[in-house]
Amino acid sequence: MSSKSKKNQPRKGKSRSSAPTKQDLERELERQALAAGDGEGSSRHDDDDEFIRAPKESSKLRFVVLIALLVFLLVVFMIPGALFGTARGSRDDEGFRWDHPSAGTVQMARTDFVLKKRALDQALNIDPFMRLALGLEMQGTPSDQEIARILVLDGLAEEAGIVISVDDLREHLTQLVQQRFGGDFNLYQTTLQRFGGAAVVESNLSQLLRVRRYLDLLGHVASIASPAEIDELWNEDHVEYAFDFAEVDVNGVREEAAGLVPSDEELGAWFDALSEPERFRFQTQEKRKTQFAVYRVGATAEALVAAFPDGESTTPEEKAREYYDRVFFQRFRRPKDDAASEDPEGEEAPAEPPSEYLSFDEVADVAQAEAPIYRALGAWIEDMELRRSAGEEVDMAAEAAQYGLEVETTDALTREELIAREGLGGPNLAIMAFQTVEGALAPNVQILEDGFCVLRVAEVAEPAIPPLAEIRDEVQEQWIDEKVQELTLERLRELRAGFPEYVPEPDPDEEELGLENLESEDRRTASQEAFTAALSAAGYEAQARDWRDKSAPPPATAQSSQDRFFTTHREFYLLDVGEVSEPLLDSAGEKAYLVRLADTREVPMERMSASDYDRYKRQSAMGASQTLKDQLSYDFLSDRYAAWLWSDDFVDEDELDEFEDLE
Repeated sequence: MSSKSKKNQPRKGKSRSSAPTKQDLERELERQALAAGDGEGSSRHDDDDEFIRAPKESSKLRFVVLIALLVFLLVVFMIPGALFGTARGSRDDEGFRWDHPSAGTVQMARTDFVLKKRALDQALNIDPFMRLALGLEMQGTPSDQEIARILVLDGLAEEAGIVISVDDLREHLTQLVQQRFGGDFNLYQTTLQRFGGAAVVESNLSQLLRVRRYLDLLGHVASIASPAEIDELWNEDHVEYAFDFAEVDVNGVREEAAGLVPSDEELGAWFDALSEPERFRFQTQEKRKTQFAVYRVGATAEALVAAFPDGESTTPEEKAREYYDRVFFQRFRRPKDDAASEDPEGEEAPAEPPSEYLSFDEVADVAQAEAPIYRALGAWIEDMELRRSAGEEVDMAAEAAQYGLEVETTDALTREELIAREGLGGPNLAIMAFQTVEGALAPNVQILEDGFCVLRVAEVAEPAIPPLAEIRDEVQEQWIDEKVQELTLERLRELRAGFPEYVPEPDPDEEELGLENLESEDRRTASQEAFTAALSAAGYEAQARDWRDKSAPPPATAQSSQDRFFTTHREFYLLDVGEVSEPLLDSAGEKAYLVRLADTREVPMERMSASDYDRYKRQSAMGASQTLKDQLSYDFLSDRYAAWLWSDDFVDEDELDEFEDLE
């Protein structure tokens, strides 16, 4: 209710003559307050619909909705965050700490650690070579522990006084641009923009470079090779071996194998069971039946040229030149018996020797005469191909006869047979014949020594495996070849089975180094006398391979069959002394070997060359340096410098992932 309406209402109460009561005084004070607030500028309203007063010319409903929306947004975005922060702790809770040697405990907020991890990952993406130097995986984002390790090592490097100067960073970036970006500095700058810009990336690269230098310095101290280490490396590589062995020609049992040839039915079943690569050797070669329309130099070609006249406006001389440029390397080779020019006195002229090809000036008349014929043959090929593609059946032989050309058809020939064919043959024609589909014409006129020809592929015989009846002799020979190998190996296995079983001492490394023949549980051993006697009784000759260093290169001279075999089968170096290996075939399958390790001995250090010594020093240094880097793991740093990550408290990786998602 407005102040004016209240002011004009009649008063209720006692008469004037009565003494004022407490209620009267309160009413009077209220009346005076209403009177003082009466007017246009009053901020008090008694009507309920005036409780919220909207700005002039504004909708009161819209104003109320706006206020409600603001309250809603405050509730959604501020209150839950505060609640979650109370429940889980602030986003700036401690995420990483470690005990610095001189500065005490170094702490990093969780948010700062995550940001640093992202920045270092971006720097490693720019410089992936740094990953190898720091012992990181070549791909993927480094783990929290790997980042923590880098931060601790960086602090230790800084404590040790290692500084990466501007010149150091510039030199490193120059190498990086060359190796990573092919020397393209603009590409490097463009790539930087994807990872936060040059200032951010290069600052983190400088930090990584400091850690790398720290590790290199530690590795250098640890990499000074001792004589004992070099001696150990030499003895690991250089051991001399002596073998006793039997070399058996598998063809010694060919007559016996030939007497065991199965019936046609069994041979067919054996053939059908062969793998595709084994059956491939029986497959026939692709063959082509070709047809030629030939023009020989000196023959008449008036009908051909008349049928395909040249409508171009160029002169005969220009056409001859164009023809020469196209065919000179095949058509106009200089005869081999052309002698060098001599001066009048019979002495050789100092001029350069003649070209391999005749010049245009030397063959201008010939070129001018042949150019129209060559062009007409090409036009004829195009005409026949157009008609053939339109569905017309083209008889090249009949048309060639009309134009006065020779026609010749070959039998179905392989590529090699067509190359070796005299006259219409050779490599060029064979290539074109085997590139052209059945029924089609070679797209170009083919050049002969004494003319030209048009080539058509009349028939194609695709490769195929013939019926067994057609190739029975070849299949039987293959069966015998495999049977002689099988029989020879079987005899040698029986001989080996007569030797005592051998049970070596357990060797944990043997499972990683052993090959198939050494993984067998059936291991045998024999003395030299027993080995030789057993071979002699079986009709085989025992041979000896004298001391050979396993790391020595193969002989520079022509290798014997034994040299090639022992060079290929280095698993014999894993035998124990006296042990007899299972019999094996050589790579050609022509000989079988039964091998016994006779003895081993160390190679004297005196044989070590200067280059060997330098190589072992580097090898020892690299090994020691890598061992040191491996030892400086996060677990080691955690124990030594009390390094701690907030993620270390999460044993369950799923729980950690869920927590990080909430963060």
